[in-house]
Amino acid sequence: MGTGKLTDLEFADDIALISDSPVALQNMTTEFQGNAAKVGLWISAEKTKAMTAGNTQALSLIVEHKDIEFVEHFQYLGSNISRDDDADYDIYTGIGKASSVHRRLRQVWRSKMSVKTQRCACTPSLVIPSAIYVSETWRTADKTNRMLNMFNRRCLHDIMGGPAYVVQ
Repeated sequence: MGTGKLTDLEFADDIALISDSPVALQNMTTEFQGNAAKVGLWISAEKTKAMTAGNTQALSLIVEHKDIEFVEHFQYLGSNISRDDDADYDIYTGIGKASSVHRRLRQVWRSKMSVKTQRCACTPSLVIPSAIYVSETWRTADKTNRMLNMFNRRCLHDIMGGPAYVVQ
């Protein structure tokens, strides 16, 4: 392992620039903008967002002669990045997506053709992965486990048509 610093994350048309100083970040942004222009690409000032971590002073970042909006959280590659490193927003978003999957499968849950145990077995493979898709970025805490367990019990309650008792 070298001693170099990670300064950017790139994936398709999403790029995150990382710096420990506002001046260095502006220089990186300006240099990136210049290099992109050389190959006919441009940075959209409207779509570009900035976030600081652990810094409360007001900062300014300029792209295309326009100020960039600073945000408290944003989505990057499916994960909700939060300024205060709190994963709750990401967890709620994941549970919301999984709830949507669960609702779309409601006809299956209500079907007389399938056995309840088979329906319950489907939840871990069809619904839960939607909730924990980006969970590798979460710090595991009792609160996180409680939130996910509560969601799982609600799904099982809906599938069973009444209280569901889960043995762990």
